[in-house]
Amino acid sequence: MVRCNLCNQELGRITETHLWRKHKMRYHQFIKRFPNANSGLTPWNKGKSKETHPSLLRLSQALKEKKEWNFSDWQTKRRPQFGARYRILEKDNILAELIGIVLGDGNLYKHLRTENLRITCNSKDSGYIKHIGSLIKKFFINPHLYVSAMIQRQ
Repeated sequence: MVRCNLCNQELGRITETHLWRKHKMRYHQFIKRFPNANSGLTPWNKGKSKETHPSLLRLSQALKEKKEWNFSDWQTKRRPQFGARYRILEKDNILAELIGIVLGDGNLYKHLRTENLRITCNSKDSGYIKHIGSLIKKFFINPHLYVSAMIQRQ
């Protein structure tokens, strides 16, 4: 059992969940603030590599000899179903216009399981917004287009 340095609560180990819910602090912030704190169980790979940890060395050698892992058959069979579906884009004026709009008014953001393209425009240019929407529909598979409520009222 260890004690949290912030709330003095006795825990099995200090977890990210405890630190965030009780103290609105991440684990790395806690370690920076209390570098010598006993946080309970330490990660198995703390300061270890395949050269210094016998289990990692055995695993590394086994995979090197095998040249594949246990789930490689399953992965190759399932890949066509779950792989990303990207179309090959033809280089033309429409694509160039869309790329220009994205570079000028756009924002690309990668989430954990998807990507997000946001293009911000003036709400008074509803014709231009519809034009951008039609360009996006030509290049993306089932895009979700969101138009602000201000435009929908006009």
